[in-house]
Formats: sequence, C-alpha cells, structure tokens
Amino acid sequence: YTVRWRAVSSPTWTEVPGIGPPAQLNYNFPSLDVFTTYEWQVKAVCGNGQESAYTAAYRFPPCDQPRFSSHVSPEY
Repeated sequence: YTVRWRAVSSPTWTEVPGIGPPAQLNYNFPSLDVFTTYEWQVKAVCGNGQESAYTAAYRFPPCDQPRFSSHVSPEY
C-alpha cells in the first residue's frame, strides 16, 4: 500500500510507499500539529506493478492536546 496525507490547508501530499506485509502494517503520522485538521488516502500497490486509484480522502480532526499518535492499519 501507499499512504499519503496532508494538512487540509496544504496543497502538498506527503506520500509513504511500502506500507504492508511483510515489513509493516501500521504507519504513525509524525509530529502532527495541534489544532490542524488532516486528511489521508491509501491505494493498493500489487507485486506486478499495478496500482489502484487512491481512496476518497478521510479526515481526522485536530486535538486540543496531543494525547496519542494517529495511525493507519489496513483491514484484511
């Protein structure tokens, strides 16, 4: 899988390839800013080089205090 994420106010995506077996099934978003809304998308990348389209963007709201790390786990 490839995950991409950004602050909703940003035109630039941060793309993270290589999410999935066997290396990793989770991704922790680094250093998110408090009071900022983010969105993320994911796409499948197959061993034969084929890729799906990105999913619709999913948003996660800001926190008033950083309490935990947001992460993505694909469901099988």
